Amino acid sequence: MENAYIQDVKRTSLASRERLADSATGLLPDEGIDDTGLFKGIFVRYLTLLMKADSSEEKVWGPILQRNGEILWKEGIEASCGLAGPSWERPSQLPVQLRVQLSAAMILEALAELESTN
Repeated sequence: MENAYIQDVKRTSLASRERLADSATGLLPDEGIDDTGLFKGIFVRYLTLLMKADSSEEKVWGPILQRNGEILWKEGIEASCGLAGPSWERPSQLPVQLRVQLSAAMILEALAELESTN
């Protein structure tokens, strides 16, 4: 990625961290269902690309994504069926939408990918 683009992305990353990650918990917001249920997953996908391109971003975002993944795994997945809800702090409630499930899968995939590159 070209340096000029990296600088733009890093500014966006900083603004995203300040606006999206809860300052106390580091959790990303519950975006609800429908198309918004996929936003968190898309965000995580592009953060992963940024962290792979610039390791200094991994020092900042790595712990935040790790925290989100841990909370999702421990609290946000319904044990009886393996489904996740839009808030990674609580199990899903019916009806469950594919977009929300994709976001949950995307953070777990990102964490596995980042772990395998370290």
